[in-house]
Amino acid sequence: MNAWLNENMWLIGSVSVVLVLFAGYVLLRKDWQYSSFSSLWHARMLHNEGNVFLEQAEYEKALACYTEAEAIYSRKRRRKELANIDYNFALVYQSQGKHEEALERHFKALPVREKTLGRGHPDIAKACVNIACIYQCQEKHEEAAEWCFKALPGLEKIPGKELQHIASVYSHIAFVYLKQGNDEEALAWCLKVLPAHEELFGKEDPATAAVYSFIALAYQKQGNDEEVLAWSFKALPGLEKMPEKDAAGIYNNIAVACDRLKKFDEALEWHFKALEIKEKTLGKEHPSTAVTHMNIAVVYQNQERYDDALALYLKAYRTLLANPGEENPHLCLGNIRDCYEESKCERPFEEWLEEQIQ
Repeated sequence: MNAWLNENMWLIGSVSVVLVLFAGYVLLRKDWQYSSFSSLWHARMLHNEGNVFLEQAEYEKALACYTEAEAIYSRKRRRKELANIDYNFALVYQSQGKHEEALERHFKALPVREKTLGRGHPDIAKACVNIACIYQCQEKHEEAAEWCFKALPGLEKIPGKELQHIASVYSHIAFVYLKQGNDEEALAWCLKVLPAHEELFGKEDPATAAVYSFIALAYQKQGNDEEVLAWSFKALPGLEKMPEKDAAGIYNNIAVACDRLKKFDEALEWHFKALEIKEKTLGKEHPSTAVTHMNIAVVYQNQERYDDALALYLKAYRTLLANPGEENPHLCLGNIRDCYEESKCERPFEEWLEEQIQ
């Protein structure tokens, strides 16, 4: 036995070295695996903590958590997690009004998330809605509509508690169609969005009142004044919590519809309500206030109260001349001419107008 040991000592020594090396490798491997798991777990904890801060509107704390988690995900090359955290970064930037930074993160996250979730997934629909909202804030209405249409395939799968996404998409699409002058499509999408708004906010909420007013405006462009009145009156209960300028717009819609239906006294009543708000919020010499003066003058003209009409037309014309901008004083001048001719005054119009303006 001793002789065998002496002859094979080199073999025993070699095997011992191999075993020691293998054991060291196993220990290092386990330690590396534990370290890797531990760091990913830490990144996910940071990610979740950031989400909590985002919900609480503590955006700087959320960004700090996301930044630290992103660094770990980047070292581990975790594409899926990186895409999700890019999306969360986008939500924070969007909430802070940093639109360009938000779009950059959205566009970085979207291809990976579409690949892992599928284009019809509700989370992809939400991302498209968020992108549309950013474009809407930037008044890029065509781009907003494009992303709203991209969101449509996933909207049906969004749980009922998140109806605000559906409401947002339909509202954006309706607005773009209205801007394009496509009244029928605008009205169709307004009516689609209405049930979501009524369920989410109730019938007397300002958000729902805005939809009623939107529908009334679509009918106004179609010349359907009875429907304008019906939907505008539905909006009235929500006016108390709306900005006063929006209330003035609804009053104006009612007044114009009443005038077209030859309900002149009611038209004046609603015009004067709008005028009171505009004089209070904008001032008596503001171009928008001048437009309301013109609207009242139109009613007076329809009532054949030509002196009252001409006085208000002239007041509006002077204001518009002194404040050149979006409102066209030449349109007002045309109304003055028409009213003056209807009044059958014998004096030449240009002579009379020059005297009035001086």
